[in-house]
Amino acid sequence: MVSMNLFILVRKLSRMLLMIISLIGDERIEVREETSVVLSGIIHYNFIKVNSELIDMYKRKSNEKVERTQNNGISGYNAGKLVRIHAGVLGLWRYRQGPMMCQIFSPNVMMILVDHLHDPQPIPGTIKKC
Repeated sequence: MVSMNLFILVRKLSRMLLMIISLIGDERIEVREETSVVLSGIIHYNFIKVNSELIDMYKRKSNEKVERTQNNGISGYNAGKLVRIHAGVLGLWRYRQGPMMCQIFSPNVMMILVDHLHDPQPIPGTIKKC
Protein backbone atom coordinates (compact mmCIF):
# COMPACT_ATOMS: atom_id res chain seq x y z
CA MET A 1 0.00 0.00 0.00
CA VAL A 2 2.81 2.39 0.84
CA SER A 3 4.70 1.70 -2.39
CA MET A 4 1.71 2.70 -4.53
CA ASN A 5 1.44 6.13 -2.87
CA LEU A 6 5.10 7.14 -2.55
CA PHE A 7 4.65 10.45 -4.34
CA ILE A 8 1.93 11.50 -1.88
CA LEU A 9 3.96 10.49 1.17
CA VAL A 10 6.94 12.64 0.24
CA ARG A 11 4.88 15.82 0.47
CA LYS A 12 2.94 14.97 3.62
CA LEU A 13 5.37 12.91 5.66
CA SER A 14 5.26 14.85 8.95
CA ARG A 15 1.46 14.89 8.94
CA MET A 16 1.42 11.18 8.10
CA LEU A 17 3.80 10.37 10.95
CA LEU A 18 1.61 12.24 13.46
CA MET A 19 -1.41 10.33 12.18
CA ILE A 20 0.41 7.00 12.51
CA ILE A 21 1.49 7.78 16.06
CA SER A 22 -2.08 8.59 17.05
CA LEU A 23 -3.75 5.70 15.17
CA ILE A 24 -1.41 3.03 16.49
CA GLY A 25 -3.01 3.72 19.87
CA ASP A 26 -6.59 3.38 18.61
CA GLU A 27 -8.99 1.31 20.70
CA ARG A 28 -9.83 -1.00 17.76
CA ILE A 29 -7.28 -3.74 17.23
CA GLU A 30 -7.72 -3.77 13.45
CA VAL A 31 -6.79 -0.09 13.22
CA ARG A 32 -3.72 -0.60 15.42
CA GLU A 33 -2.48 -3.56 13.38
CA GLU A 34 -3.00 -1.94 9.98
CA THR A 35 -1.36 1.26 11.18
CA SER A 36 1.67 -0.76 12.26
CA VAL A 37 1.84 -2.21 8.72
CA VAL A 38 1.94 1.32 7.30
CA LEU A 39 4.66 2.23 9.84
CA SER A 40 6.67 -0.77 8.70
CA GLY A 41 6.38 0.31 5.05
CA ILE A 42 7.48 3.85 5.83
CA ILE A 43 10.51 2.52 7.69
CA HIS A 44 11.28 0.03 4.90
CA TYR A 45 11.32 2.76 2.26
CA ASN A 46 13.47 4.99 4.52
CA PHE A 47 10.96 7.82 4.73
CA ILE A 48 11.74 8.05 8.42
CA LYS A 49 14.98 7.17 10.09
CA VAL A 50 14.89 4.90 13.09
CA ASN A 51 16.00 7.00 16.01
CA SER A 52 16.07 6.52 19.74
CA GLU A 53 13.39 9.17 20.28
CA LEU A 54 10.64 7.19 18.53
CA ILE A 55 11.83 3.89 19.97
CA ASP A 56 11.82 5.42 23.47
CA MET A 57 8.22 6.55 22.93
CA TYR A 58 7.14 2.98 22.15
CA LYS A 59 9.27 1.64 25.00
CA ARG A 60 7.47 3.94 27.45
CA LYS A 61 4.11 2.73 26.18
CA SER A 62 5.08 -0.92 26.45
CA ASN A 63 6.76 -0.62 29.87
CA GLU A 64 3.43 -0.38 31.66
CA LYS A 65 2.18 -3.41 33.55
CA VAL A 66 -1.23 -4.95 32.91
CA GLU A 67 -3.52 -4.58 35.92
CA ARG A 68 -6.49 -6.76 36.76
CA THR A 69 -9.67 -4.92 37.67
CA GLN A 70 -12.65 -6.07 39.70
CA ASN A 71 -16.04 -4.64 38.80
CA ASN A 72 -19.23 -6.03 40.40
CA GLY A 73 -17.54 -9.36 41.05
CA ILE A 74 -16.32 -9.67 37.45
CA SER A 75 -12.56 -9.59 37.00
CA GLY A 76 -10.91 -8.27 33.87
CA TYR A 77 -8.14 -6.00 32.68
CA ASN A 78 -7.80 -2.25 32.37
CA ALA A 79 -8.70 -1.81 28.69
CA GLY A 80 -6.95 1.56 28.30
CA LYS A 81 -3.65 0.21 29.60
CA LEU A 82 -3.97 -2.89 27.46
CA VAL A 83 -4.40 -0.73 24.34
CA ARG A 84 -1.36 1.43 25.24
CA ILE A 85 0.82 -1.61 25.89
CA HIS A 86 -0.30 -3.23 22.63
CA ALA A 87 0.44 0.00 20.75
CA GLY A 88 3.94 0.06 22.23
CA VAL A 89 4.52 -3.59 21.36
CA LEU A 90 3.30 -3.04 17.78
CA GLY A 91 5.57 -0.02 17.36
CA LEU A 92 8.63 -1.86 18.68
CA TRP A 93 7.84 -4.92 16.59
CA ARG A 94 7.66 -2.90 13.38
CA TYR A 95 10.90 -1.09 14.13
CA ARG A 96 12.54 -4.43 14.71
CA GLN A 97 11.39 -5.58 11.26
CA GLY A 98 13.01 -2.58 9.58
CA PRO A 99 16.25 -2.43 7.58
CA MET A 100 19.62 -3.46 8.99
CA MET A 101 20.17 -0.14 10.75
CA CYS A 102 17.17 -1.01 12.94
CA GLN A 103 18.96 -4.09 14.18
CA ILE A 104 21.12 -1.87 16.42
CA PHE A 105 18.16 -1.49 18.76
CA SER A 106 17.04 -5.10 18.37
CA PRO A 107 18.45 -6.77 21.55
CA ASN A 108 16.92 -4.17 23.87
CA VAL A 109 13.64 -4.27 21.98
CA MET A 110 13.47 -8.07 22.17
CA MET A 111 14.00 -7.98 25.94
CA ILE A 112 11.06 -5.58 26.31
CA LEU A 113 8.87 -7.71 24.08
CA VAL A 114 9.70 -10.92 25.98
CA ASP A 115 8.49 -9.30 29.22
CA HIS A 116 4.97 -9.17 27.73
CA LEU A 117 4.66 -12.79 26.57
CA HIS A 118 2.32 -13.65 29.46
CA ASP A 119 0.07 -10.60 29.13
CA PRO A 120 -3.53 -11.02 27.95
CA GLN A 121 -4.27 -11.30 24.23
CA PRO A 122 -3.62 -9.70 21.69
CA ILE A 123 -0.17 -8.78 23.06
CA PRO A 124 1.41 -12.29 23.12
CA GLY A 125 0.00 -13.07 19.67
CA THR A 126 1.70 -9.99 18.28
CA ILE A 127 5.01 -10.86 19.93
CA LYS A 128 4.93 -14.44 18.65
CA LYS A 129 4.70 -13.07 15.09
CA CYS A 130 8.18 -11.57 15.58
